[in-house]
Amino acid sequence: MTSLNILTTAEKKVFESPPIFTSRERKKYFTFPPGIIKRIQKLTPQNKIYFLVMYGYFKATNKFYTRQVHQKDLEFVAEKFGISDDVNAGYKRRTYLNHRETILTYCGYKKFTPAAVPSLVAVLNPLIRSHTRPKAILYQSCEFLTKQKIEIPSYHTLATIITEELKLHEKELAQALSNLLTKEHKQMFDNLLTKSFASQRYQLTLLKKFTQSTRPTKIKENITDLILLKELFATIGSLLQTVHLTPEGMKYYAYCVSRFRMLQVQRREETERYLYLTCFIIHQYYTLQDMLLDIIILAVQAARNKTAVQQQETTFAMRKTKAQAIDHVIMNVKTQRELVKEIRSILNVSDLNDEQKVKRLEALLAEKPTQIEPIDSALDLLQQESSQILKDADYYNILEKNSLKLQSRVSEIIKHVSFDEKTSNKSILEAIHYYKQHDGNISSSVPIAFLDEKEQEVIFDNQKKLRVSLYKALLFSHIATLIKSGGLNLVHSYKYKAFDAYLVDQDVWEKQKEELIPSDFSDNKKVVDTLTTQLDTKYEQTNTHITNGSNQYIRIRDGRFYLSTPKVEKTDEDEDTSIADMFPKARSVPLLSVLTTANTATNFVDSFTHFQQKHIGIKPEAKIFYAGIMGLGCNIGIAQIAQIARYINEHELENTVNWYFSVENLMSANDAIIRFIDRLDIPKLFKKDLQKTHTSSDGQKFAIGVDSLNANHSYKYFGTGKGVSVYSFIDDTHSLFYSTVISSSEREAAYVIDGLLHNDVVKSDIHSTDTHGYSEIIFAITHLLGFTFAPRIKNLQDQRLYSFKKRKIYEEKGYKILPDAAINTQIIEEQWDQILRLIATLKLKETTASQLLKRLSSYSRQHPLYRALKAFGQIIKSLYILTYLDDIELRQAVEKQLNKIESANKFEKAVFYGNNQEFQQETKEEQLIAEGCKRLIANAIILWNYLYVSQKLVETASEDERKNLLARIKEGSIITWQHVNLHGEFDFSDESMNKMFPFFLSKILDLQVG
Repeated sequence: MTSLNILTTAEKKVFESPPIFTSRERKKYFTFPPGIIKRIQKLTPQNKIYFLVMYGYFKATNKFYTRQVHQKDLEFVAEKFGISDDVNAGYKRRTYLNHRETILTYCGYKKFTPAAVPSLVAVLNPLIRSHTRPKAILYQSCEFLTKQKIEIPSYHTLATIITEELKLHEKELAQALSNLLTKEHKQMFDNLLTKSFASQRYQLTLLKKFTQSTRPTKIKENITDLILLKELFATIGSLLQTVHLTPEGMKYYAYCVSRFRMLQVQRREETERYLYLTCFIIHQYYTLQDMLLDIIILAVQAARNKTAVQQQETTFAMRKTKAQAIDHVIMNVKTQRELVKEIRSILNVSDLNDEQKVKRLEALLAEKPTQIEPIDSALDLLQQESSQILKDADYYNILEKNSLKLQSRVSEIIKHVSFDEKTSNKSILEAIHYYKQHDGNISSSVPIAFLDEKEQEVIFDNQKKLRVSLYKALLFSHIATLIKSGGLNLVHSYKYKAFDAYLVDQDVWEKQKEELIPSDFSDNKKVVDTLTTQLDTKYEQTNTHITNGSNQYIRIRDGRFYLSTPKVEKTDEDEDTSIADMFPKARSVPLLSVLTTANTATNFVDSFTHFQQKHIGIKPEAKIFYAGIMGLGCNIGIAQIAQIARYINEHELENTVNWYFSVENLMSANDAIIRFIDRLDIPKLFKKDLQKTHTSSDGQKFAIGVDSLNANHSYKYFGTGKGVSVYSFIDDTHSLFYSTVISSSEREAAYVIDGLLHNDVVKSDIHSTDTHGYSEIIFAITHLLGFTFAPRIKNLQDQRLYSFKKRKIYEEKGYKILPDAAINTQIIEEQWDQILRLIATLKLKETTASQLLKRLSSYSRQHPLYRALKAFGQIIKSLYILTYLDDIELRQAVEKQLNKIESANKFEKAVFYGNNQEFQQETKEEQLIAEGCKRLIANAIILWNYLYVSQKLVETASEDERKNLLARIKEGSIITWQHVNLHGEFDFSDESMNKMFPFFLSKILDLQVG
């Protein structure tokens, strides 16, 4: 059987060849324990060297390389042991095999034999069923074998096993499905591959993409698609449960159909074609239902916002009118008071008789006819106006007026979406069923149990008649609230299932909890006892340092603390020419040259594999990938760059982006660059502690130029438009290792764990965010996952501190920093098993942390797991704040790391310059691909900068010059881009691509700075 080309030729060569060590790595892996030294005593000098080199290679990779060695390594080991004999005489096969056995025995490893295959296949099966990329399966195979202490075999052996299992899995799937399909099923699928009489387009094509617009006409188009998908799903929805296909596997086949042209679908074998179409229908049904629930939430929020604004405007108008009415009454009172005063003066004139007085009074009244308006009339007017204003200001009246617009968007969705009867709120389900049964034509007998007491009163007018429009607006509002809060769920969904559906299956959890959770966390009482001691000690330590004056940067006044943190270095916002002026002049380095250089060093283009795992064909040239990366990453657009670029074929570019540009491939390409940066020595200058990695994350707002349900309004950032937030992660060497695109209204904290868990190259030890990335639940989860969470929290003095002991105990000790509340240990104990189940779910990556936390935090705040996580997080938060107050170096490290992500945000904004820096992609997946390209360009520039300064060091003439250069580099930031021409030179000719700065990679990799 021909095995798949899992690795490219270059990757295969790397896999099958001994590792290329840097000087630092050579010292590390060629340091030998006494037991190994003892085993070489009787060997010839030459065989000693070969044995030790083979041992070093195995120590680094758990692999043998059939007598392949690097000359530098032979010479290094020979010099280390003072052996001057010729080390190039060769390594006999029998000697090599004997040495191999010796090394395996010493290291406690076993040979890879056919006996190891079944256990390997058992581990690979879940990955294969989820259609994990073959390359990832290959590397996970290596990880499994290493854990089992089995040597890693050749690439060919692993590729053959993986290929056989992939083909067997797909064959079994297709056959199982074929056995279940009836003639009616097949006819239904075939109808999708025929043109609609009305539109003259294939039905399948019409179902590939849904509109992201919230306009009523566009929503109706989605409803039409939902009706068709619902009918199809009702026929085949149960088939996948029977054939046991995972959600990830289903998405794989569905995404293939979305990318296929019609002929590519039609030409597939029948069983395979129906498998693809089955997955496509189910995936699209899930996706469309989620989208329509997004629309409900957005439409209701828009109606609420509009009602609130109108109510505010009415309130202002009420105040103005009321003020005018009051002024009117006051003027009348004053006027009549003056009139009465004049009348009295006339009546008090003694020289006038009664007749004369009457004449004067008549003259006075004739002179001032407008000043005799009765005060009662003005008061009546004020009362009348106030009554009208109060009526207009009534929230429910305004909501009722806005109801029709809301109904035009939401009503049809409610009629056709299918909610989960088992896990949803019963009273709202009753109202929804009534609404569906009566096709939205409701009467006074409508269910009202879901409404609160006030709402139940206002939905009927004075004649006890139902205010239909108001009722519908309130119904939709409650539906939206319950969708967000987990009180209204879908069965067939990715985003809106019941919370428990996202966790590890309870039966699996009960059987495997001991394997999934470290023993340190298994006993809740031991965990809490340890934290009790730590927290009490930390209160004592922090307060002692305040009392004895050791902590000079905190002041206590009126029971509040005030903290200062002196700077230790220039920030990236300060004017800093210590490193920027080292680089070539402004815009002198073409971006194409940067990407070409980065690929020469890292082969990141090899990470772009065809979406179809079985695809066999000629891969496009590297320049096509560069054009796609620049088109999306610089926000120019694929069509636009194809028009302005030389030597780029538009059709080939579009096809390459369609089949090779995926979120996973772009993540792998970025990882390839970051792995290479990690091999360099210069980046270590920016690390405070070589044994620990400090990372940070932050969000940055971007406007969006198209309809997208992933975008939200934010007047502060986008005016009347919408936008998204790009949430990015950076490590202490400036590598941008993860990013995602979220709605601008979402809380960033939910995404912190995603970046820490869902990347393969940067393993964070301590992670910092600003206040937007902080929550007490994040403190809890990071602690249980083994990360230190170190945010910079705004208004830290207003944060509540917690303790296990009563506040009075600490007051009696004279402490200045005191707890505000006690920790609820009871809820932690009650929910400990479910807390660990959630942590296991995150570790297994069965769902993202953001999905879990959004569902959990949107539930009622009385959800026991939410309360338990919050209570546990309060312990960790209190420990952190006490440490933060007491540790100036920690505060400075946090500040320094957050400066790096803020600088990176400016950098990425400069890269993403096209189309007014507005995203042009509708769906979240498309936005993630554009963001991945942007990050790839940024990482490529950072790598180029590292290579450039490394080259400068290689070329230094004296030790003093070298020290000065190192000092300049350490004081500056590698994130500088003024020398890169981002805006022009879209020339992809071979001549242009070969114009690269001459970096000496072998010397750079051997460079040591400390």
